[in-house]
Amino acid sequence: MKTFFVVLIPLFLLSCHKYAVKNKEQITEKYMLIKDNLYKDAQNNLYFKTLDRSQNSLGETRYLNVVYSETFGVNGIKEMKEVIDPATFKYVGNDYYRDKSNIYFFYIMEDGGTFSLVKDVDKNSFKIVNEEEKEHHDSYDDKHRFKKGEIVK
Repeated sequence: MKTFFVVLIPLFLLSCHKYAVKNKEQITEKYMLIKDNLYKDAQNNLYFKTLDRSQNSLGETRYLNVVYSETFGVNGIKEMKEVIDPATFKYVGNDYYRDKSNIYFFYIMEDGGTFSLVKDVDKNSFKIVNEEEKEHHDSYDDKHRFKKGEIVK
C-alpha cells in the first residue's frame, strides 16, 4: 500500500503541473499583445493588462476593457474598442497613454485599476514632467497642470 502512494502522489503532482501550463497557454492565446499593455482578442475587443492584488499579494492578471470619462454620458463608460485607436496607442510616461485622439491615465489600484480619459487636455501640447517637478504635478499642457490625470492648476 505504501508503494502505491509513493507512485500515485508524484503522478498526481505531474498531472496538475501539466494542467496549469496548458491553462496558462490558453490564457495567453486568448489575448494577443498589440503594444504597451494593450491587448486584443479574436473579436478585436481591446483590453489593458494589469495586476489585481485585491485577493493576494502576488496578484492575478486582469484585463480591463472599458474607459471612463464624464463625456461618455450617464454611465461614463465605453468599451476600449469604441475609444482607443490601437495603431497610434502608446505609453508616454507616468501612467499616461495616448493615441491620435486622446490622452489616457491608468490609475493603479489594488483591484487592478481604472483606465480613463484625461479631461480638458490639449493633446497637441501635452507633456510629461521630469523627476524634479513630479512633487506638484506629473504632466502638463499649454493651459493646465495635471497630477494622476486630474487638473491641479
